[in-house]
Order: sequence, then C-alpha cells, then structure tokens
Amino acid sequence: YLFTHQFFGRMDSIFHQIFAKTIGLFMEQLSTFLANCYDAVGLLLMVRLMKEHQLIMSRRKVPILDQTFDKINMELWPRFKTVFDLNLDSVKNAKAAGGLTAADTHPHYVARKYAELAAAIYKLNVGIDNEMHVVNMSSFLAEMERLMDQLAKDNEQPKDQTIFLINNYDVILGI
Repeated sequence: YLFTHQFFGRMDSIFHQIFAKTIGLFMEQLSTFLANCYDAVGLLLMVRLMKEHQLIMSRRKVPILDQTFDKINMELWPRFKTVFDLNLDSVKNAKAAGGLTAADTHPHYVARKYAELAAAIYKLNVGIDNEMHVVNMSSFLAEMERLMDQLAKDNEQPKDQTIFLINNYDVILGI
C-alpha cells in the first residue's frame, strides 16, 4: 500500500486493481473453510486477530483494507454464533440423547470441556464489550447447571449427589 501510495499517488483504486484477485481468492478460501469449521475457540481467535490487526492498520493510518476486514468479520461472527449454538444445544440435549451418566462422584468430563470452552471465550473477550457474549455465556452456564443437576441425580444417595456437584463446580472454577 505504501509503495503504491508513494509511486502512484493517492489512488486507492490502483491498490485494489493489483490485489483484487488475491483478496477475492482469500475470501473464497475463507468461506470454504468456515463452512466446515466447528471450532468455536478458533473462530473467536480469528475474530480477535482481525480486530487487533485492524487496530494496527488504523494506528499506521492504512485504511485501505478496512472493507476487507469488515467482510471477514461479517463471515466470522455468524459462523461463531452457529458453532456456539451447536455447543449450547449439545448441552441442552445431552441427557435426553442418552449415554451420558454419572456413575460416581468424580468430576464429569463434560464439566471440564465446558470450563475449558468458557475460559477460552472469556479470555478472548477481554477488552471487548460484547453484549451477545454476556447473554450467550449466561444461557450456556444455566444449561450447564441444569445438566449437572440432572447428572447428579444418577447417584442414589443425596450425599453422593452433593459431592458430585461440588467436584464438578470445583473443576469448573479451577479452570
């Protein structure tokens, strides 16, 4: 950008003519990748990287790729929401789908997976005020609490149910 700006003057159209095919190919590849991506943390990491890169470009006073960054963000956010909703639905339907039980008082692997995903989402959102994440994470937490209560009932003794819940919440809080 700086070379074209210095060599051709302030003609952004020249930059776009030079890089149109490259940017188009990148956007096409991104769309293909996102169609099969189910990694919520990876998607949120890409969103965060785009945001940080946009800030760097803004500080350097290079606004030429702002539209491209906006298009990328417009592709990443809906896919992240879809993948997040799939995770939320899997927690909602986990007990009903069968096969998910708590035979003892040890922490359940679902609690660890939830805690790792929630911690990653919270960490990647530091400094970004996003009301959507607050609402999503509160509903995710509520569904996880409901699932833990259902799994605790697999233990016959009330004492074992309480121990199961304590162990799981300890794992979640620890992570």
